[in-house]
Amino acid sequence: MSEQNPKWVDDLKKIHDRLQVDENFKAELRRSLMEEGQGYPQARHYRRPQDKRWRKYLAWGAAAAMVATIVLLWNLLPVQNMLRVNAADLKLKLQFNTVQQLGQETSIAVAIDQDTTYYAIPTEGVYRQHGFSYEQIIAGKVSELAISPDGKRLAYVAGHELLIWETDTKQTQRVLEAPVSLGELAWSQDGKRLAYVRHDPATDTIWEAQLSSGEQRYLTKGSSPSYFSNAEKILYTRQEQIYTLDLESGTEERWSDGYSPVISPDGKYVLYIRKDGGVPQLEDAWVSDLDRQTEQMITRNRPMDAWEKGQPKEGEVQPSYSLEGLVWSTDGQSVAMYQVTETNVEWRQLVRYTLAEREADPEEVVGQAIEALIYRDERHAHEFFSNDPGYLKGTSPRQVGYTIVNTTTEADGKAVVTAKIDYSNYDPYYRVDTYRFSLSRGSGGYLIDNMEEIDSTRITDWNDQMVTTTVDDQRDQLIFRVDQVPVDRGWSNIGFGNIVYRESGGGRTIWFLVKQQQGDHHRMRLMRYDWDKGTFTLLGILDGATESSMMIIDEAGLWAAIDVALGADKNDIAVLPLTEAASQPRYLSAQLQGLEHDQIIGTRLWRGKSLSFYVEWNKRDVFYNYNADIETPQK
Repeated sequence: MSEQNPKWVDDLKKIHDRLQVDENFKAELRRSLMEEGQGYPQARHYRRPQDKRWRKYLAWGAAAAMVATIVLLWNLLPVQNMLRVNAADLKLKLQFNTVQQLGQETSIAVAIDQDTTYYAIPTEGVYRQHGFSYEQIIAGKVSELAISPDGKRLAYVAGHELLIWETDTKQTQRVLEAPVSLGELAWSQDGKRLAYVRHDPATDTIWEAQLSSGEQRYLTKGSSPSYFSNAEKILYTRQEQIYTLDLESGTEERWSDGYSPVISPDGKYVLYIRKDGGVPQLEDAWVSDLDRQTEQMITRNRPMDAWEKGQPKEGEVQPSYSLEGLVWSTDGQSVAMYQVTETNVEWRQLVRYTLAEREADPEEVVGQAIEALIYRDERHAHEFFSNDPGYLKGTSPRQVGYTIVNTTTEADGKAVVTAKIDYSNYDPYYRVDTYRFSLSRGSGGYLIDNMEEIDSTRITDWNDQMVTTTVDDQRDQLIFRVDQVPVDRGWSNIGFGNIVYRESGGGRTIWFLVKQQQGDHHRMRLMRYDWDKGTFTLLGILDGATESSMMIIDEAGLWAAIDVALGADKNDIAVLPLTEAASQPRYLSAQLQGLEHDQIIGTRLWRGKSLSFYVEWNKRDVFYNYNADIETPQK
């Protein structure tokens, strides 16, 4: 059977899946047929179906024949011809919702249960993030985390203790205390067993805890255990080799080169780390079928200038990062890992990939590369390029948005994407650069070969005048002056705040903030200016606001998100609709739950009607998404 999944196979599967099996009917049919057979031992004579009982037997016989035929045909279908998504065909899209802004990732372990994330932070304990809530659930020193398959129990290691925290009752039970440190936890799929590693003085050993009885048993020497879905075997690491261990027979078999394997919740795939054979040796994360038929590399590690004992090492290179803490989410829809870079300091970065339904097209690749820059993540921006594009990240002004203009694709897999990238600064200053991206398609999808700037528009405040500037930042064209801006009765316009510039089929538009004062009272007024018509439109008011450091507007032009100062010690993010006069802001600090934040740091990016922003908390940036339409914050 060479054809994969022919239509008749799919139709037969539907019949098989929908067929209701009546056990009483089967028993009665078997008994009746036996009785009939016993009544006619010598020969079978034709009998007219004159009575209801015989007609019932015929119906039973026809149904039995249909059942037998379906079951026979179904069981004859070769397994390899059924629909299968190979690891090499999985589409993993890099996400930025947990990436830190130029700062230090303080967590050392993570566990993901669908839309809830748990972080282990040294000396502080475990924090849970869900929606707009970020709360401490466990205090103390915690080094390892593992969430149960049903998401109801969080296993963790504190010193030499292995404990479980119940998500419903918020109660903690101790599983065991060992004379040595513990780590690398793994749940069985049924949630009845928990594998862990004892860091014994001579070597690491893998043990298993039976949670109902409390029994502990030794399994093997090694580390990084992960259960098969049927819990009859585990994968584990020994000396940078991955092995399988049959838990019943004790039989061990080599699975592959590599280490730190983690089997997906559905038991189909393995996420693991493998080194290449180059100099320096680069380690990357791979995802493979459990049966090793196919695989693909997820990360793209690269050499960088080497460091030793906090000092640059001239003429030598090192890997950009090492990998730690690989995990699957409980729904199998995403993976996460830490990338750790050693320079003059150790810099940790938590990255997350989600499963996508299809390969990213050229527009999406360009968009993802720009989003990486918006999130201040130059390393991951480089992953979308076929070669090293050099320095991409700027600090001031910074990238705040983008628009894909058009795409042309040639037959040989070459594509050209034109995109506008928005840059902003608090001065105020706004720039829109138009770039032409050239891409080529390889085995791993599209990558950017080159980016070329083809146009630029720059607008800034020049002594209370809104003007365009040249590439050399020279004053060019006057757009309007502050004394031309409409003034609210009793108020004075005293200067400009942030600006946003947008071109579309409807013309050129500038949104801007004007600072207003009435005696000792300060506020900022949001306004829109139609450049082609020369008209102003009044929008929302930020009462008490004295300064703004950033403003971004969604692609549809419906919402503005503004970083504002509301006095000497209070910063916030105001969200204002752009379709109403004198609209009132929504301040996002009012939405925070379970989090005593130092300050709201700022906006990051509009994705449709969802605003990505982050909050600095105890030297850590916590990222959130705010849905402007339904006013519901989401992680």
